Amino acid sequence: MKDSLADDAVAIHIDYSENYSCKYAREIKETHFGTGNDQVTLHTGVIYLSRDRVEAFASLSACLQHDAVATWAHLDPVLKHIRKKYPEAYNIHFISDGPTSQYRNKSCFYLASTVPFMHGFKSVTWNYTEASHGKGAPDGVGGALKNLADRIVSYGTSIPNADSLYDQLKVNSSVTLFKVSEEKIKASSELMPPNQKVVPGTLKIHQLTSTKPGVIATREVSCFCDKSCYPTVTHLLSDDGEEPDATETIKVGQLVLVQYDGDLYPGKVTQIAEGQYEVETMSCIGENRFYYPSKRYPGEDVWYYRQDIREIIPEPLPATSSARHFCVLPDIWAKHKNAS
Repeated sequence: MKDSLADDAVAIHIDYSENYSCKYAREIKETHFGTGNDQVTLHTGVIYLSRDRVEAFASLSACLQHDAVATWAHLDPVLKHIRKKYPEAYNIHFISDGPTSQYRNKSCFYLASTVPFMHGFKSVTWNYTEASHGKGAPDGVGGALKNLADRIVSYGTSIPNADSLYDQLKVNSSVTLFKVSEEKIKASSELMPPNQKVVPGTLKIHQLTSTKPGVIATREVSCFCDKSCYPTVTHLLSDDGEEPDATETIKVGQLVLVQYDGDLYPGKVTQIAEGQYEVETMSCIGENRFYYPSKRYPGEDVWYYRQDIREIIPEPLPATSSARHFCVLPDIWAKHKNAS
């Protein structure tokens, strides 16, 4: 995608760098070994345009918030910079790793489908790298800036806070820098709607696209050709109605009946993340006959979509006198067995 960018497109590869710990050129022992030094958030990235034009950037903030709201507060000045310096770029592509706490969650999905349009962009894609494959040029930008800051301190100039770090890097670095205040991050939270919808299958999404505010299309594989190689699912992200989301009815620790590959299994919900549910299911030994495995292995439990959870159920009944085997209540089993 980066090698074939059109004249009206721009790609942004972003990542959070490890927070920078501020330093003094001369300090007493208690300061050096204590925890009193300020930290600064560094959100780094590289802008790619056609004809091999590349620009590195970083935004700095004294606020250590790294969630979706803070991310878009850091991206807001970047989008303004692109519209001013590269007005011909109307289509924007984001590239990042996929942590659910920062980039891959319902809040980031909504902001990705609204904020760029406020700045005049016509289409947006966000592409997530596979797990453990998120390193790239933004990490080099963060490393270079922190190394430069350490050298400035070693030459005798103290960097005690975010403002002084910004001032020193602005003078000594060719990286485009932006300063993000804590007030700006708080203001960014006001963009969030009161009723947000969870996007099913969030953990499997590797590309989202949007050409209309508040509406996204997602797929499990990134694709940039015009052949529609991989199917997409469309989601409306805001809902002004008062009806509660169905996902709120299921909680960790509840017993549920799930469907996997056409078969039904009882199990306990152990985790909930972005519209998906990890369920510790019982093992099947016959028709409506299950038992608890004596040992479970890491990665054995399966994540299910909401539509794969048939019902919240009571504790399975003992099916034998020794209470080694259990069964789902017959009426519940019959209802869902006939439906499947």
